[in-house]
Order: sequence, then C-alpha cells, then structure tokens
Amino acid sequence: MELGLDAIRDRVVFVEGNGGKTRFRDMQLMTLCKGNILAFGSSFSYLAALLNVNENPVIVNGTSRQV
Repeated sequence: MELGLDAIRDRVVFVEGNGGKTRFRDMQLMTLCKGNILAFGSSFSYLAALLNVNENPVIVNGTSRQV
C-alpha cells in the first residue's frame, strides 16, 4: 500500500472514480467522514469540512480559513 499506511489499512478507505455526473458523490462521502483535512486553495475540502455532519469532526486546518 502507498503512503506507509499498511498498519492502518483496515481503517482507511480510498475512493476513486467519481467523475462527470457522479462527481457530487465525493462531497457526500467527505461530509460523512470522522475528520477532514483542508487543502490550501481548495474550496472543495473547505466546504466538505463545513458541511460535515458529525457532532465533533476532527478538522486539520493548515489554512487561514475558519471552519
């Protein structure tokens, strides 16, 4: 597995292949995560964190944006 994630392989899910008319599925999935990482310059990751439905999501924010 890439990125040295072998130790937590059973707790990590990578989603690929959503494009075109199913592009919105990535946003839906990201709003259901236990946590979000805000990428610099990415309104997509910011909105996913903002719309996260979990009561206390873990948000890793290396940007100047407030969530």
